[in-house]
Amino acid sequence: MNIIYYVEINLICIIILFLFYNQIQNKYMQQSEAELVLRHLIITAIVFCLSDMIAGIFRGQLFSGARIIIEFSNLIYDESLVIIAYLWMKFVHIRINKIEPLKNNFLVKLPLIIFTLAAITNPFTNFLFSINEKNLYVRGSGIIFHWIITYSYFVITTIQVIKLLILEKSKLKRQEIIPLAYFFIAPLICSLIQMVFYGISSTQVGVSISLVMICLSYQSNRILTDTLTGLNNRRGLEHFLHDFTLHYPKTNLTFLLIDLNKFKLINDKYGHSEGDNALCHTAEVLKDVCKGTTKRPFLCRYGGDEFVLALINEDIREINRIEKDINEKFKEKMTKKKTPYVLSVSIGISSGCCSNIDDARKLISIADEAMYENKKQYKLNR
Repeated sequence: MNIIYYVEINLICIIILFLFYNQIQNKYMQQSEAELVLRHLIITAIVFCLSDMIAGIFRGQLFSGARIIIEFSNLIYDESLVIIAYLWMKFVHIRINKIEPLKNNFLVKLPLIIFTLAAITNPFTNFLFSINEKNLYVRGSGIIFHWIITYSYFVITTIQVIKLLILEKSKLKRQEIIPLAYFFIAPLICSLIQMVFYGISSTQVGVSISLVMICLSYQSNRILTDTLTGLNNRRGLEHFLHDFTLHYPKTNLTFLLIDLNKFKLINDKYGHSEGDNALCHTAEVLKDVCKGTTKRPFLCRYGGDEFVLALINEDIREINRIEKDINEKFKEKMTKKKTPYVLSVSIGISSGCCSNIDDARKLISIADEAMYENKKQYKLNR
């Protein structure tokens, strides 16, 4: 009965995780760093479940070699859980750019490295666990060490997410962050059950539940994100405008509509791959400009080679500074990258208060017209 239980519960988790891994793997041709870490998380969770299943199947078996299988599978199980916690911290820091980046990656990895050394030496020390004469798992004194390292990663990350959630004013951004705050709940409950009721294996169920929630949330957020540049897309802009006009109808909103010059020529002469690189270079420049602003702007790829930068309640002096900064940073970028083409942009600007989303669309249309006038001047001066 125990063997059926271990196989059934882990096999269900493995199948579900594999389906989500396969969906992430095939859905997007260009993998972002967050997607890569999420895939590694899912793979580690599958290994986590597989090791628990093997340990459960051979638990108490007395044939030759059973002891080695039981010990090795339990070591993989313990190591996988710590790696899951570490990868979760890494995923969150990539996913939410307002959390400080992992400045010293070695210090963050250090608890994982220390635990790995403890796991490697466990067959000689029995620090984490031992296998008795009946080939049954017996917890060692170091199990507390395992729990502390694992849940330190989870707790620290969750606290940072909650802090960010409290500070975040945008309803859309809060909806994006909330699943990250919930991630720790299911593994915590399931692992507490496993700690209290010795012999029950449930932690992998909690991990699988949380990963499924994150995958669903992440794929939902991808609907609002441009796959190539990682910026918001046009649908994301619609969500932003809906949120903004609902809560801040009397606040001044400025749109900078930014269009790449001679983008068609880049595509025709150097190929679509180089055209994609040009769009990515543009996104990098605009992200860099946004970091230099005191108020957080909204940036999106509007379509094709057009980008929209929305500034909230900025005065004309700051708007002009940002426009100048964009042009200067493009020159710096081209000097560093040494591309076979010169990348520059035409910018159109419009400002006003938006009581509804139609007002905002009209402002974008005005900025679009101003951008085309700027583009005409660019062509005349060439």
